Amino acid sequence: MKIKLTLKDPDGVYASIGVAIYESIGEVDGLSDRERRLIVRERRNEIDEQLSRWLRFGECLTVEIDIETQTARVVPANE
Repeated sequence: MKIKLTLKDPDGVYASIGVAIYESIGEVDGLSDRERRLIVRERRNEIDEQLSRWLRFGECLTVEIDIETQTARVVPANE
């Protein structure tokens, strides 16, 4: 049997992307606050586009769990 779970968490997605971005640029010295904000905005746009393959409306993720095979997969947003 396969069960599809749709999870909706706009704040979690937004925060998780932000944390990942800040961690990736945290190692770069000499950036002003303005430069960091510009980098964050640009990277967030790029990441949002890449994640759109799996996230509907930027916040809904569907996971399909097959309890017979004990596997799970993220369902593409267009399925």
